[in-house]
Amino acid sequence: MLIVVGCPRSGTRFISRLLMEHGMDVGHEVWGRDGIASWHLTYEREFPHPVVHQVRDPLEVIASLFTIGAVSWTEIASVIPVRTEDPLLLRAMRTWYHWNIMARQKAAFSYRVENIAAAFPVLCRMGGFSAAFKPDFATSKQLNSRGHAKVTWDELEHADAGLANQIKGAAKGYGYDV
Repeated sequence: MLIVVGCPRSGTRFISRLLMEHGMDVGHEVWGRDGIASWHLTYEREFPHPVVHQVRDPLEVIASLFTIGAVSWTEIASVIPVRTEDPLLLRAMRTWYHWNIMARQKAAFSYRVENIAAAFPVLCRMGGFSAAFKPDFATSKQLNSRGHAKVTWDELEHADAGLANQIKGAAKGYGYDV
């Protein structure tokens, strides 16, 4: 049994489908026989099964968060220091930063979705699966892609320099070049 948590727009649908392609029934935002991948579970109860934290490039996630709806923003604001009336960029920045802190605290292992080939054996071991990673997997990396503008580090720094530096520090800790 495996539980994958992460920030909204971090690729939980992608990892669910990828694991299914490799023979594991890990549902996206619903429980499968072998587990679940869901950003919602980041703040829910403790689980008797391994929890892993999936992280995705902050600039990609922050830009993608512009596409989520009001219901998701209300849910996010009920959990972390985000106000729905804040400017969208600031909300997205706070969400990436605080949600990943929460997820990392809950998880036994964190990995970058962009580095799934290296993380796959650990996910399998933690979930009790035995599957070899298929480098030619069919699951699209753009599975739940939504059109959105790009954001830059300069834009983040202009919105809130202190928070931008915290995001950069966290991103470096996850192994991103910033």
